Amino acid sequence: MIPTFISRYTVESYLKHDYYQKIYPYIKNKKVLDVGCVDDNIDLANQKRLWNHWFIYRAAKQTLGIDIEKKSIDKMKRMDFNVKTMSAEKMSFENEFDTVFAGELIEHLINPGLFLKKAKKALRKNGKIVLSTPNTYSVNRLARVFLLHTNEPPVNIDHTTYFTPQTISTLARKCGLKVSKFDYAYFPFTQISHLARINKIACSFLGERFKEQLIAVIQ
Repeated sequence: MIPTFISRYTVESYLKHDYYQKIYPYIKNKKVLDVGCVDDNIDLANQKRLWNHWFIYRAAKQTLGIDIEKKSIDKMKRMDFNVKTMSAEKMSFENEFDTVFAGELIEHLINPGLFLKKAKKALRKNGKIVLSTPNTYSVNRLARVFLLHTNEPPVNIDHTTYFTPQTISTLARKCGLKVSKFDYAYFPFTQISHLARINKIACSFLGERFKEQLIAVIQ
């Protein structure tokens, strides 16, 4: 059974954030594969941070979530979510989904190109891969580069790759795919920090390309 602390959040409450506004058209009433569906801590979902899989579960027509974190997947199964323990780079589906969604996943992978090829096979005709990843050159990351006198935009220590629109486009092309749209959004998963506030102020002048999250629609 899904706990009350998760279920009390509605699609509308998520849509207050521009990140979810941007991905909603690709999720709403679709059959969706959510790759990397586990949150850092499911017990804190919708409490200290929002949870992508819950939003997809509520907005989509049908949802399957996959992740390599077996203990968390088992916990989600006990909550009656439709999930499987499966690697993004080894998943095997044939023409099943309208949308393959991967939120904050591709930058963790050893072989992101292999993931895109597997995702391509999973799509129905005219289906789309929607992925989001940290925007390497968001204002708050650039600010920390300058303040810390480093050439390393700050990232999670588990990340393997920095992505930009150009590198995503090149990766997609080499996998027989094409980016149809890039979008940008503010990071919706944690409490507002001073750097996040600075980012919002700066983006009001510089434009969306310097927001924290980069979203790519690929087909």
